[in-house]
Amino acid sequence: MTMSAKIDRKLILIVVCSVAIIVALIFLINYIVQKSRPGYSFVVTPISAKVEYSGKELSILEGAADCKEGKLKLSADGFDSIEEDIKLKNFSSQKVERYLRPSDGNFDAYLANRRSYEILKMIAKADDAEANDFLRKTEKMLSVKDILPLSFEFEEFGKIRDGAIMFLEDDSRCEKFFCLEVTSNRINEAKAELEKYGYNLSDYEVIK
Repeated sequence: MTMSAKIDRKLILIVVCSVAIIVALIFLINYIVQKSRPGYSFVVTPISAKVEYSGKELSILEGAADCKEGKLKLSADGFDSIEEDIKLKNFSSQKVERYLRPSDGNFDAYLANRRSYEILKMIAKADDAEANDFLRKTEKMLSVKDILPLSFEFEEFGKIRDGAIMFLEDDSRCEKFFCLEVTSNRINEAKAELEKYGYNLSDYEVIK
C-alpha cells in the first residue's frame, strides 16, 4: 500500500469520526433544549377531570411546552369547574397543581378512586380547612386496617359462633376504594368490637 493510500484512509476515518461526533452533539444539544424548554406540567385531581390549556385538551400529567401563558380550564362531573389565566414565571418550567371542589361540598367524592384521593393528599393547600379535615378523618379511617381482621364471638340459637370484621381495598363490592366486611351480619357485635379500638362502624361503608 502506497503512502498516498494510507493518508487517504486516515483522512476518510477522521472525516467519518468527525461527522459521527457532530451528529451526536446535535442530538445531545437538541435533547437538552427540549428538556430545558419552558412550559407547564399539570397535576390535577380528580383523575376524571377534563384538562384544557390554550384550547388543547391534555392528559392530567402532560406538559404544555413553549406556552408562556394561556387559559387553563378544568371540569369534572360532580365538581366545580376552574377557569383561570396562568403565566410562566421568569420564563422557566412550572408545575401547576389544582384540585376541584365537590359541587355539594362533600369531599367524600374523592373516595370513589384511590388515585384521586392520593393526589388530593399530595397537593391539598395547607390553608384549606375543609380539604384537610377530610384528609385527617380519612387517614384515621384507613388506619383501622392496622388492627383488622378482628374476630368476635356471638351466641345464636344457643350456640357460640364466630364472626369477623375485614378491611377491603379496591374491591368491586365497595362504592369507595375501601370498605369493611362484617361476616354473619352481626353489626352490633362488630360495632362494639371496633369501639374498643376507638373506631366507629357507622363511619364506614359496610358489606354484610
